Amino acid sequence: MDVDTAVDTDLLKQTLEAVTNLVCLCREGSITYINTAGVSLLGALSKDQVLGRALADFVPSEYGDLMRADMGAFAEDANGTPLKIHSLDGSVRDAVLSVTPLEGEPGTFIVEVRDISDFLRAAHETQQQELKLRRIFESVADGIVAIDGRGIIHTFNPAAEAIFGYRATEVIGQSIDLFIPEQDKGFHGSAIKDYRKRGHSDVVDNTRDFQARRKDGTIFTAEIRVTEIEEGRHRNFIATIRDVTEKRAQEEKIRRLAHHDILTGLPNRALLKDRLNRAVARAHRQEIYLALMYVDLDKFKPINDLFGHDAGDDVLRGVAGRLVSSVRGTDTVARVGGDEFVVLIESLNAPEEAGKIADKILTLLLAPFRIKGADVHIGASIGISLFPVHGEAPETLMKRADEAMYKVKGAGRNSFVYAEGASLP
Repeated sequence: MDVDTAVDTDLLKQTLEAVTNLVCLCREGSITYINTAGVSLLGALSKDQVLGRALADFVPSEYGDLMRADMGAFAEDANGTPLKIHSLDGSVRDAVLSVTPLEGEPGTFIVEVRDISDFLRAAHETQQQELKLRRIFESVADGIVAIDGRGIIHTFNPAAEAIFGYRATEVIGQSIDLFIPEQDKGFHGSAIKDYRKRGHSDVVDNTRDFQARRKDGTIFTAEIRVTEIEEGRHRNFIATIRDVTEKRAQEEKIRRLAHHDILTGLPNRALLKDRLNRAVARAHRQEIYLALMYVDLDKFKPINDLFGHDAGDDVLRGVAGRLVSSVRGTDTVARVGGDEFVVLIESLNAPEEAGKIADKILTLLLAPFRIKGADVHIGASIGISLFPVHGEAPETLMKRADEAMYKVKGAGRNSFVYAEGASLP
C-alpha cells in the first residue's frame, strides 16, 4: 500500500485532523500530507499552499540544510529537536520537531511539530515573576523568615540578617529558638506544642511584639506577624519581623509627654486626675483614708526675678526631687502649675498622718537651694483635704485642698492647714 492510500483512510484522517500538533508526511523532504493544525502553524490559508513544499523552507537555514541532506538525522533524537518555525504569515514560533521513518517507505518520514511558544512564554513570565519576588524578598526592609512546623528555619532574607546579625548560612536548618531569649523559650515551646496538638496557634495571623535576641546576645523589641502556608500535607510558616525598639521608645516618650511635666518629669494634671480617681475608688472599697495636699511655693518669684528663669527651673526640679523623697513610691507627686504641686497620699491609717507628712515636706523645703554660688530659701503653703472627711468626690477633694492652701497663704505662709467644714475623727 502506498503512502497516499495509507493517509486516505477515513479513520486515520479523522485522527490526524483531531491532533493539535502539526503532523505531516514528508517524502524526499517535500510535504505530501499535512493536517489542519499544521496548516495553521505554518501560517497558510489552505493545505494547497503547503503541499509540495519542502519542510526545510519553514525552519532556520542550519536546520533546513540538514533536512534537505538527511531528514533521518532528526529521527535520532528521541526527545525531539527544539527549533524555530518561520510561518508564511511572517510569525516565528518556538517548536519541537520529532521525526519518525515510515516503515516500508524509504525516504518518507512522519513529522510532528509541537508549538511550545505559549509554554515558553508562560515559563518566562513565571521566571520573571519569581525574579521579581526574589528581588522584593532581598530588598524589603522587613526581615522574612520561613520555618516549618517544627520551628526549623528554611529561609532567611538579607533584612533578617541585618536585624539579627546572623548570615543566612548560619541559621538555615537551625531552630527558631536561636532568636528567643532564655526566659521566653518556655512560652515559645508551648506555642509549638499547642500548634502540633490543635493544628493551629493563636500566634498565627496576629501581629504582636516579642523580645528577640541578636547574635551578639542583645535583646530587642521586634514586631512579628506569622502567616501559615500549606504545601501539600505540610504546613510551613512565613514570619515577617521588624525591629521596633526605637519606635516603641518614641511611642513611650510621646505617652510620657502626654502625662508628665516636661520640666520636672512629674505626673501632670491629667495623670493626677486619673490616679486620684483610682485612689478614691480604692479608698471607697477598702474604707480607708487618703490625703490630698496642695503645695504652693513661697518666695519663688524673686528667684526668677534675681537669677533668671533657668535658675528658677533648677529650683523647681530640686523641689520635685525633695517632694518625691518625702513620700512612698506608691504615692503621687504631681506638678499642676508654675510653682504649684499636688501630693496624693494613699492608705492612711489615721488622718493625722497627713500632718506629719506635711511637716516633713516643709522641713525639706526650708533647706537652702544652691543657685549660682548663692544659697536661696523658699517655703511652702500646704492645704490638706482628707477622704472621706472633707469629701468623697475627687473634684471636691481638689477644691477643698486648694481653698485650705490659700488660707495658709493669708495667714503667714510656710505652714499647712486642713480643709474646713468637718472635724477630724
